Amino acid sequence: MPAPLPLPLPAVARELSELLVALSAARALPKGQQLHGHLLKAGHVPATASSHTLLGHHLLTFYARCALPDLSLRAFLDLPAPPSPAAWSSLISSFT
Repeated sequence: MPAPLPLPLPAVARELSELLVALSAARALPKGQQLHGHLLKAGHVPATASSHTLLGHHLLTFYARCALPDLSLRAFLDLPAPPSPAAWSSLISSFT
């Protein structure tokens, strides 16, 4: 029997993920921190479900691209265990 297909991300989580990707590319730190605060208040992070894991990873990547290793580490520690190789890569890149 084939493995079940993963459930699609809720529209809100997908839009927030895309916004984090755009903010990462622009290195827009104030707006990214504002979005992080919104994610915390709305309960989207720390990561607890697959859509939240994606948001958490994009948050980690955002802080890594802004060269903020302390905040990258905090986002990394909020990801569910075990972290993915991509999460490890993002964390390491924030320290280099």
